[in-house]
Amino acid sequence: MINIDSRGCGVGKTTGTTNSIFADVKEKYLLGQQCLIVLPSIRMFKEYDNYLSSIIDCPDDLVSIHSGNSDTQTVHRLFEALGDRKQIIVITAHTFMKHKWHNGVKQNYYLYIDEALTVYRELKFWEKRTSKITLDWSKHTKEVSLINSNIYAPDWHLMTVEDGLADSSFVSDNASARQLQDSNWLNWVTAVDYQCMLSPISNRAFYVIQELNADIMREWKYVRVACAAFHVTFMSAWLTSNKIDYKVLPHCKFVKSTANMTVHFPVLDNAINWSMSKKKNGHWIHAAFSEYVQNLSITDPVLFLRNKNDSTKGLYATEQSVPFNAHGLNDWMKYNKVSLEATINLTPQLNKWFKDHLTDFDSYLARTGYDFYQVLMRCCLRLGKPADVYVIEVKLVTQVFDHFFEDFDYEYMEFQSLEADAKLQGHKAIPLTSAQKQKSYRERKKQELIENKLK
Repeated sequence: MINIDSRGCGVGKTTGTTNSIFADVKEKYLLGQQCLIVLPSIRMFKEYDNYLSSIIDCPDDLVSIHSGNSDTQTVHRLFEALGDRKQIIVITAHTFMKHKWHNGVKQNYYLYIDEALTVYRELKFWEKRTSKITLDWSKHTKEVSLINSNIYAPDWHLMTVEDGLADSSFVSDNASARQLQDSNWLNWVTAVDYQCMLSPISNRAFYVIQELNADIMREWKYVRVACAAFHVTFMSAWLTSNKIDYKVLPHCKFVKSTANMTVHFPVLDNAINWSMSKKKNGHWIHAAFSEYVQNLSITDPVLFLRNKNDSTKGLYATEQSVPFNAHGLNDWMKYNKVSLEATINLTPQLNKWFKDHLTDFDSYLARTGYDFYQVLMRCCLRLGKPADVYVIEVKLVTQVFDHFFEDFDYEYMEFQSLEADAKLQGHKAIPLTSAQKQKSYRERKKQELIENKLK
């Protein structure tokens, strides 16, 4: 049974004096138990090291392992730490998912996972004549083959990759190819991509969806996962699909945030069905969004999330970038302005995977919605203080904020077309009047009711 602390961000799932990872690890340490702690990124090690160093009796009882504090490979150092029976071991999720775990070791450890694991990923292989690394996959059918199909998703097949493929220079020189041989991951491929793999066409990519082997979560002495709104995450769906039971710990249920927040988001006229995922960078809506926020004359520093090449770059006078993987970070709680401009939707192949395998699962909410929620909770909302949020993608309002926040104020930005055919020029953002805001709000709620009845 996996134990879940699903409380919202900022309530003490990690650092609280009671009912937290810190409190639980301290208790187990004093009882002489062994603890393994898994963190999502190197940025969180400092906080853990400071606390754990304050509770241990001997420095040798604690070992922190990540790529930034040694030249030795992290998996090798983990193997040594386990062999030395270190009482507290702190590692990254990357190292955790690369190590070959044995049940005899797992049964000795209390496992603590801070934030949900990334349990699905996509590998892309692109063979082309000009490539410096080439491999004729058709010569390796003994090492690379399909073993069975999923009756519930007949388009997908499990692909086995034998050790013999490691002799190829392609594998030794290519990180994605090496990942195919990681036994902690299952390789899923469509029949079409598999045939393309064996008969590669110039400039034709093929894809492999990797799923973390669920055995990695079995046979531990105890498992605790601290993750806000765990029920919407990919890890939750992964546990359920692999028939691994989990329960939310007492008093650790997720409750929507009641943070005081004003959300600025676009209302589109002329029934324009617009989504950032379908429009190229530089589309008119970027210019309209930029014009809207510039007219607000924002002087406060702004915490922003945007794609690397977005045309909205440098939009605010003072701005601070936040990483996409911002889970658990506490460096930006002074910010009261957040701008969500990025597009972080799933790739087409991953979308197909989830539609075929997890029919009742909201992958958009788990990917885009959840990441945006985590970014928002890095600002002053974490302290319960008011904030302004500027959103460039209208879908976020209903698919994200309605899931994670109880109530919030709306500030609509009307993107009106000056041309009936809505070409790429002649659009601008015009703030709505109070009456227009109320009308737009009623229309949105009416549309939601219609959509809910059709489900």
